[in-house]
Amino acid sequence: MQTVGMVEMVEMVGTTAVPTKDSWHAILRNMIEKEALLIEEFCPSNEMEKLESEFWNHKMVGANHAGYTDWFHELA
Repeated sequence: MQTVGMVEMVEMVGTTAVPTKDSWHAILRNMIEKEALLIEEFCPSNEMEKLESEFWNHKMVGANHAGYTDWFHELA
């Protein structure tokens, strides 16, 4: 099956052709593949592991609630 891009799909919808379930699946599959490539390129697994570890081991020191909350939001 040929992978259909979003532009082709919009053009198809604009004509008399009715997009099929397979067409939508092709678009979704294409988007998932692109997402995986972007994650692989911009979020290396070692960096993700480091961030996850820092996030899960985040602890509040003293009564600095604002600092804890700010850092939590920064990590999230």
